[in-house]
Amino acid sequence: MDLAVIILTVVLALSLFERIQDRRERRDLYTRLMARDLTEYRDAPTPPSRTRNFLKKALERSRITAEAVSAEEDTPDIR
Repeated sequence: MDLAVIILTVVLALSLFERIQDRRERRDLYTRLMARDLTEYRDAPTPPSRTRNFLKKALERSRITAEAVSAEEDTPDIR
């Protein structure tokens, strides 16, 4: 029972976080669409926030590490 409550709480928290992020990104998109040019967009009262996708960065980091390891395995050992 306790595990189910914890899992439900985590899922609801993640859902709430995702909705907040979507709302911020949508607001930024509307500002971009309504701006006449780049200077008007840059002079907007709220600067666009950068989203940080930690999962994407972790996957790229692991892919780079995996490529480096496989490249080391492919090179012959000259000793």
